[in-house]
Amino acid sequence: MVMISVACASLAHAQAPEQTLDTTLENWAKSKEAEAYLKQQLADSGRELSAIRERSATLGERLQQSERRVSNEESGLANVNARVAQKREEFDARKADYSKTVLSLLRLRSLPPSAIFSSGDDAQNLLRTASLLEKTNQAVAQKAARLRSDIAQLKTLHGDAKLRDA
Repeated sequence: MVMISVACASLAHAQAPEQTLDTTLENWAKSKEAEAYLKQQLADSGRELSAIRERSATLGERLQQSERRVSNEESGLANVNARVAQKREEFDARKADYSKTVLSLLRLRSLPPSAIFSSGDDAQNLLRTASLLEKTNQAVAQKAARLRSDIAQLKTLHGDAKLRDA
């Protein structure tokens, strides 16, 4: 009986290494599968990282283009605002001249037309007055034309400023 128990023990002992081998082989197969899965995940992550880098570079380029466009628009707006300020300064500088011209014309208007021509002075004074009035009329017409042109430019500049500011 001792023999049978030794034989059974040795048979059980012989099966234990086989079972350990099977368990080890199963664990090894599972680790191979896990390794393959991890390699696949690593490859997928690498592709995703490359795609993200490409998108990042593209977005960076688009951002730089947008910044350049904004910078150009800001420069254009600053230029328009400077031109508007310059026109305002020109208007302010000529304001006194326009005021004097208008006051002189209002004084002339207050005189009756017959007073200029019925004066007891000679014909030479009459011709001088007519010549002066003609030159005054030309000067006023030139100033009015320049003023209309400047106002049109100001309106254009204000329109440009509104478009650039929007």
